[in-house]
Amino acid sequence: MVVTVKKVQLAVTTFQPYKAPGADSIYPAHLIKGMDRIVMHLIHIFSSCLTLGYISDPWKRVRVVFISKPLKIVYKIAKGFRPISLTSFLLQTMERLVERYLRENTLVDHPLHITQHAYEQGRSVDSALYSVVGYIEKGLKKGEVTLRIFQDIEEAFDNILYKSIDKAIADTKVNKTIARWMERLLSTRRIEAQLGESTVR
Repeated sequence: MVVTVKKVQLAVTTFQPYKAPGADSIYPAHLIKGMDRIVMHLIHIFSSCLTLGYISDPWKRVRVVFISKPLKIVYKIAKGFRPISLTSFLLQTMERLVERYLRENTLVDHPLHITQHAYEQGRSVDSALYSVVGYIEKGLKKGEVTLRIFQDIEEAFDNILYKSIDKAIADTKVNKTIARWMERLLSTRRIEAQLGESTVR
């Protein structure tokens, strides 16, 4: 099952209690402190949203704040700032429930490519570098010429198309109910940012 009492409790307790909230102003501390009273309500809400492919309006709102990047000389252009997206912790809880289900079920039967290191448990930049170094050392030991090409795609995730994500979900054989909820989440979110006294949406 995607939603259970233990899974909800575990997902919520992984949040830092006073991390900046989303547009609904609910801090993780509210969920953590009130867990005993609200957990069954959360079970019903999350299960219903998943079954119906429903995203509530407060969950769709993404509040973006801009943090200046260190050691930047020019702060008059967008690249001088790092956007931080603040979403509802109720939504983030549900996202973690879905992620856990995918890792424990879908990705067991249909694992990601063996060379992928991003977003894989136990893998990181370090493991990717270790893999590259091992490949080079193997070639050197055999007296071979080793060639590696490194490509950095700028803003790759910012420019990916929804249809590409939908295809990847279908190729990975994600449960149709979960796939519908994920598609709804990605296609209905609204971003808003405060610029002076004005709110841009």
